Amino acid sequence: MKIRIKSNTIRLRLSQVEVSALVSAAEVWDSCHFASSTLKYGISPIDSEIMNADFDQAKIHITIPKSWLENWDKDNRVGFDYQLTNGTYLLVEKDFKCLVDREHEDESNLYPNPKSEES
Repeated sequence: MKIRIKSNTIRLRLSQVEVSALVSAAEVWDSCHFASSTLKYGISPIDSEIMNADFDQAKIHITIPKSWLENWDKDNRVGFDYQLTNGTYLLVEKDFKCLVDREHEDESNLYPNPKSEES
């Protein structure tokens, strides 16, 4: 899972395995290790009608309605977005392979890029 944060926008991009796990009602977590601490970030399906995000003890936790996830692993929806009442914008989407190979980038479990000739 990849995370991207810019101002009040949080974007998660999930691999095929992570999307399948989320659709199957599993939480998906990853982390980034620093010299003195670790940032953890994850997403969980919940019984709700809205997405939400929380930050506590160096952990970013996004929750997403289970109903939104139904068949997401099998259909062509790219993702979901939601704006919280505090203005924070959340975006959760499938991660596509890059059009140009990048050194040190493992794309073995990413979705085929719809703009590539292989798609």
